Amino acid sequence: MTLFKKNKLILAVSVALGAMSPVQALAADSCESINEYPNWTQVNWAGDPSHANTGDQMQFQGKAYTANWWTKSEPGSDGSWAFAFDCNGSGGGTGDGSGSVDGPGSADATLLIRKDPVNLAVTGWPRTLALGTYTDTSAALTPELAGANVNSVFSSASNAADALAILQQARNVEKSNGGQTIVPVASVSTASGSGETDILTYADLVSHYQNLIHIAAQVQAFKDNAHASPGSLVLNEGLLAAWQANKDTSFVTVFGTDSALTEVQVKQALREAIANVASSTVTNSEGTSQRISSLYDLTAIDTAVAGLDDNIKGWVASQNFVVEQFASDVSYGWSLDVSNPGSTSWVHKDYAGLRATWKAASQSVVSFVNWTGAYADASAKPDFLVFTQSSNNGLSDAGRAEHAFGPIAWDNYLVYVKQVTDSIDVPAMLYKLPGAHLATTSQTGSYDVAKQAGTAASYFMGDKSLGNASTNLRSNVASIRLDSATYGVSSVSSLVEQESHDWGVSQLRRAAYSNVFSVLWGSETSTPVVSASVNTDWLKGKVAAYQATPIPLYYEPESLTETPLTTVASLNADLEGAETVMDNEAFLYELPGNKWAPSTIYKWKDFLKALNSMHNVGVASNTFWLIDPNADAETNAKYAKVAIAAFLSQSMQETIRFNACDENNWAEVKYGAPANHPNSASCGQLGQKYADYGVNPITGNDHPYSCPRNSKLELSANTHASWYGAPAPIFVAPDAVLEEDGKLVANAAGRWDINGEHCMTSPTSIDENKQVWERNKCEIYAGQKAGAFLWDGSSQQSIEGCGWWGRGVIQTTGRQNFGTLNHFIGRSHVDPETVGKTIDGTLVEAAPENPLYADLDLCSNPQLICSTEENTEIKWIAGLFFWMTSVQNYNDEGGQYASWNYHDELKAYVDGGLVGTKFVDAVSGIVNRGCPDDTCPVSGKVHAIKERRDNFKLVLQKLGLNPQ
Repeated sequence: MTLFKKNKLILAVSVALGAMSPVQALAADSCESINEYPNWTQVNWAGDPSHANTGDQMQFQGKAYTANWWTKSEPGSDGSWAFAFDCNGSGGGTGDGSGSVDGPGSADATLLIRKDPVNLAVTGWPRTLALGTYTDTSAALTPELAGANVNSVFSSASNAADALAILQQARNVEKSNGGQTIVPVASVSTASGSGETDILTYADLVSHYQNLIHIAAQVQAFKDNAHASPGSLVLNEGLLAAWQANKDTSFVTVFGTDSALTEVQVKQALREAIANVASSTVTNSEGTSQRISSLYDLTAIDTAVAGLDDNIKGWVASQNFVVEQFASDVSYGWSLDVSNPGSTSWVHKDYAGLRATWKAASQSVVSFVNWTGAYADASAKPDFLVFTQSSNNGLSDAGRAEHAFGPIAWDNYLVYVKQVTDSIDVPAMLYKLPGAHLATTSQTGSYDVAKQAGTAASYFMGDKSLGNASTNLRSNVASIRLDSATYGVSSVSSLVEQESHDWGVSQLRRAAYSNVFSVLWGSETSTPVVSASVNTDWLKGKVAAYQATPIPLYYEPESLTETPLTTVASLNADLEGAETVMDNEAFLYELPGNKWAPSTIYKWKDFLKALNSMHNVGVASNTFWLIDPNADAETNAKYAKVAIAAFLSQSMQETIRFNACDENNWAEVKYGAPANHPNSASCGQLGQKYADYGVNPITGNDHPYSCPRNSKLELSANTHASWYGAPAPIFVAPDAVLEEDGKLVANAAGRWDINGEHCMTSPTSIDENKQVWERNKCEIYAGQKAGAFLWDGSSQQSIEGCGWWGRGVIQTTGRQNFGTLNHFIGRSHVDPETVGKTIDGTLVEAAPENPLYADLDLCSNPQLICSTEENTEIKWIAGLFFWMTSVQNYNDEGGQYASWNYHDELKAYVDGGLVGTKFVDAVSGIVNRGCPDDTCPVSGKVHAIKERRDNFKLVLQKLGLNPQ
């Protein structure tokens, strides 16, 4: 018997919270004497208002804030400020997360810019994005479920018998489908309505505890050798949404505020419930009935109850407590809703960017969830968050009033899901997603518009027969009338054409990027994957097609044993022993005054980890060549070290010497730029357009591996130059975002002025949860000494969609290169229907089933190459991948260099006694100019060829060889 659930892999919840203060009764004129931002309370050395000191108060957008420390940031925008009170004396209720001063959600959460994605591994679930369906648990449905290719079945469980029915059906489906795991999910309510009566009425409280304990124990009882995690639980659908919607009114009245929380008899009721269920029985997977008292140490659990509080927060914690104690191997999560921010109206608005959506919806939800404490205890933290959208099909008569989601609403919804789960640091389950689709003229069969019309299935599963033309809709669907005041359009045909959305592209990968690990379709009142009463063939067919190439969520190692780098033990020892000398004598970057220091970004340990992956696993049958199976150990050691030195000779010149992962802004007028250091450097420098890399000049089509264009990218580089006044990190932002901030002039971004500001103090750190363009002057980057943005339109172009600048050790650049990398080592974006076809001369290969970096979607966020702290070797991987595909496999068939072969040339250099520069000059030429020569026919001489030769020689020497 166990008392506590085994440790999970949990990251700290990164929610920056302002300080709580006692409730203050304030008159409507409370803010009259408080400075309004940006009229600062303190002045700088020149006498200009510039900042606030600890304890200073300022008002902004009708709210008063207190500075926690010295700050120049916008009041309320980060942890340097604590919310004090509303200037109108209302104590909150604006829907922005502030609430009453010590009431629920009174502390504002900060929008996170994560360096790594949320871990989407959930115990018991597949490593691919799972699809499930609602079931009524009838035996007649079991054969249909077995042929539906779903990963999960779910239903509501009012009692343990209902839970048992869900479990049994899941196991029966497994028996019929050949043993493919089916995860049973039971939805449990432990309070009715908003919970006032159930939670404050002692008898009801006991009854609900008993029911939850019995259900939890029943699910746990189905654990067996084939099911280490027997199922999942969804807690209290709709409850948190109801609470948050009334958090400043009825919720506070009933349950109180932090300074005076209403008593809830948690401990007494839970102890009574534990005693009452002792004689209750559960049924295991073999059909054996067992008493709960024989399965658990109820005395120890009763003792542990003492750690709970007798108030509403203690009640929330007690629900987690019950699941952790009685269902230690069962995954679970609390439920949120699209209406959590107060209503559904927010989701249909067109926001300028991520921060606007955060302020409109996500911030208040994160603040409220944090206030409840539902995910605050790392030792008893739920495994996921559940999101519901509607219990009815969106375009049906029942759903049309609020839930007719078009592209704008679905985009907002997924941004909301991602922002909330990014902050809480758990994966998301899309629960009861209505499975209705948009019927098109090419689809046959009956279609009940009044009940079965919807957009969710078409949006997430994709429908090429619809594409981006509403004329492809059936007329009775296109003509469905909508309330223009709610949706901004008056018909479904107009809704479908929002943002010129291509409905032919599945948005399941977008869901995975939004931290979704499972999508569970349908409900009692909306279309599931399998139904005995309505035709679900369209969705069933889409699910089957998806399961042929499911979306991976994370890499699953084929072996738990660490693989040696090579088969030559002495070589491995040499390379592992070189860490200190390589880090301190080879991986150096240049400082002012011709000084050098060890790189803070590129480390030998990370390099060897990346090299191991690329040599032993590789990508699409390509590996980084180190060993000739026909050579002896001594010769192979030389081959490997020369291959490594050749690669590093380029890496040290391209990026390591600048201590850069991201491309720097070095654009100037003399190089053809419209201004010195324009913000458009992110779009391309030296006249290049990175987003156009791979576009066929004849057909105008993208390369089949290219990342899709993305006008909504909001990214900032992590690295930058560090000289006096050096330009800020480059960035990408939508026009609407910069325009809303007053930073777009004549539809163009500005530039960096190296003399624009001389900083009195140089910041040692910056707020990394603000994008570059959001940061205050002299707080743009750590170590800034001078310089400032000029938002004068001098870039002469928009920077929207310009997120494809160079990153990594050999500067992976452009949509084609990022896309190729993403397809073969990340979470592929390539349409599975194109695999095996030749498109514009390229044979499209299948993505690996188990890609090394399945958790990284480099098309949705190419900045992960430089930001990640969990996969720091990825910046090396990007360069090694380029080396494998472009240098090792260099092929100039029919051309001037047709006879050049990487492996032959490398061996010849080694076999010839390591003499000369011919080999390193050739690989330098490929990397820098595109041909294996020191001077290429079209592109000219290799840049910095002497430095590349010196690097090559230095690495060989540090690895114990003696080049001549």
